[in-house]
Amino acid sequence: MSTAHLTARAANVAAAVVLLTACAGGNTTDTESSGPALPSPSEEANTKATPTDTESSGPALPSASEEGTTEATPEDAQEPGPEISPRGNRVAALGEEVPLAAEGDTVTATVTIDDVTVDAPCTGDYPAQDGPENGHFVRLDVRAATVPTDYPGAVSDVSFNNSYMSFVGPDGVTFNGQLGTFSAFSCLDESEQLPSTLGPGQQFAGSIMIDVPATSGTIIYENLTGGSGIEWGF
Repeated sequence: MSTAHLTARAANVAAAVVLLTACAGGNTTDTESSGPALPSPSEEANTKATPTDTESSGPALPSASEEGTTEATPEDAQEPGPEISPRGNRVAALGEEVPLAAEGDTVTATVTIDDVTVDAPCTGDYPAQDGPENGHFVRLDVRAATVPTDYPGAVSDVSFNNSYMSFVGPDGVTFNGQLGTFSAFSCLDESEQLPSTLGPGQQFAGSIMIDVPATSGTIIYENLTGGSGIEWGF
């Protein structure tokens, strides 16, 4: 083989080596780029939880307006107790049924004053000729009821009459005299009077006449058992 042919063959081999080398370098670049692609900045912002996103995932607090308008449920509400006067007595309204006596925690009698008549006329067979001793007759129309008993003596007898009543005038001064005067007792016919003793298991309706020095004020009934009394204004 001539020298010229050898030279040409060597040149061809060298060109082939260069070509293979170039191809090998291209494959290396393709291998590195074939791994998992990293997210772009915009994709990373969409997938990564920010502190704001994390905080907003908790329970939402009520707004000021919602919190301020929260109303108490019926379970939270408590029924108010009876009104108590500065004298420590239960204040009753006309027509209101209130406990009159109790045995322990059990109410054994109730009473209601339905109406009050000031300067009431006398209806008895022997009306007081001289009129009221203290100034004015005031008629109380009363209803009362007692619980039944299984045998005599199981429930104490209850009394509701003018002997246990006192009077506070419109000026706030307590009257020192007796409301159950003889004039007041004789003013009403016996058939109209409320019995002075209320036996068990019965209902009663009648009137009580009191003799007071003013046409308005407060009637107080003393609790004979030592507890708070009852008072009515008129």
